[in-house]
Amino acid sequence: MSNKIDGLSMNLEQANLDKLRSVFPECVSEGKLDCLVIPVSVRLAKSESAVLERS
Repeated sequence: MSNKIDGLSMNLEQANLDKLRSVFPECVSEGKLDCLVIPVSVRLAKSESAVLERS
């Protein structure tokens, strides 16, 4: 078994974008974060959560 290091570091920007995409897919467009959509998506998620808590 070989323990060679390839010299490449993890692409943190892409990893974080993938995490955001998994939670808020509508906030990622053409592989980039759409900063105008984020506040709307977060408010919608909060309001949906509040409705579920009341049920």
